[in-house]
Amino acid sequence: MLRIQRILHPTDFSACARAAFEHAVYLARKHGSELHVLHVAPTFGEDPIRGAFESSIDETAFFEALRAEADREMRAFIEERPHGGVAIKRVHSRGVSAKEVILEYAEREDVDLIVMGTHGRRGVRRALLGSVAEAVVREARCPVLTAHAPKEEDAPVVEGVRHILAPYDFSFHSREALRYAKELAALYEAHLDLLHVIHWTAYPDFYSLSTMSLETHERDLEAEARREMEAAYELAPGPNGAVSFHAVTGYPAYEILAFAERRPSDMIVMATHGQTGLRHFLAGSVTEKVVRSAPCPVFTVRSFGKSLLYRPVSAEEGRQAREPSKLHT
Repeated sequence: MLRIQRILHPTDFSACARAAFEHAVYLARKHGSELHVLHVAPTFGEDPIRGAFESSIDETAFFEALRAEADREMRAFIEERPHGGVAIKRVHSRGVSAKEVILEYAEREDVDLIVMGTHGRRGVRRALLGSVAEAVVREARCPVLTAHAPKEEDAPVVEGVRHILAPYDFSFHSREALRYAKELAALYEAHLDLLHVIHWTAYPDFYSLSTMSLETHERDLEAEARREMEAAYELAPGPNGAVSFHAVTGYPAYEILAFAERRPSDMIVMATHGQTGLRHFLAGSVTEKVVRSAPCPVFTVRSFGKSLLYRPVSAEEGRQAREPSKLHT
């Protein structure tokens, strides 16, 4: 079982936040958790246009007005949605960066899980505004569950989780994510799909490899990957249930999203390496691309972050985390 005592749900009262709230309530009810609902109001801080407002705006009064309005909206937001007696703590805070407020609150309150909506911005708007959800996924020490707004307003949210997808690359990080996937599949009574993506390689022309030989090579790798996943699933602690094993060749983020659409999947469970700085800027993150574009909620597990699993990581598992995976794909 997962050990979840405190769940944090940051909200802006949007449609995607409403979907995330339903997941937060469901998980809180199942684990007897306390649910913290957090709304962040902006402050001027170091905003470059602050000077234009300083002479005419009382920032304290402005924040109090925002807080009062947010409190009314939060009460209505919670009261109009059944929460089955879950203990809910309403919190209002302020800050220049919503991400920093969320992360600081999660650390201060020793939060076990963050459940939040994501708007899935793309293109220039995302480049300019960034994504609070993606930043929280990248930097939070605890697992994070992100959810988009349902495509149909009355579509079931929690009740619709029947197929869970767990991308698996044979690393220590994905082995930990597999344990979470097994627990969540049991919790939602869902079918689990394990997917390994063999990174496609463009071979130079002088290799003179025929299309047939390439296809045979890929089929052999995919069959070996499925056998290895079956063994990994049996060895992983946690409840066993309905499970399927899949292997494809291509680019990881694209193939994960394509599989999630094709299945269709109702939740994705995967690890994030939490890269920051230049390395993240240059390499990007498969997990963040999936979080941004997934057609379903994504449960992300931070590598070496806070664990919700009862059995701690062993010394042997820690050693394996530093070794290359068996399949060099």
